Amino acid sequence: MTTKSLNRATHTIDASDLTLGRLATRVATLLRGKERPSYVPHVDAGGFVHVTNLRRLMISARKIVFL
Repeated sequence: MTTKSLNRATHTIDASDLTLGRLATRVATLLRGKERPSYVPHVDAGGFVHVTNLRRLMISARKIVFL
């Protein structure tokens, strides 16, 4: 698989009512391309990720201290 033959998809994630950790995991999976059946660790096959509604992201009280 070559980098030129990849179709990089654009993913849009709505962050409303998601927790910070679950959002981070979902974004990291899409950026690495692990949702594709042709995933290989040494090939950058990930897509682009746009996150919307970040103001409605749920952050616990313990996490706010570190931000």
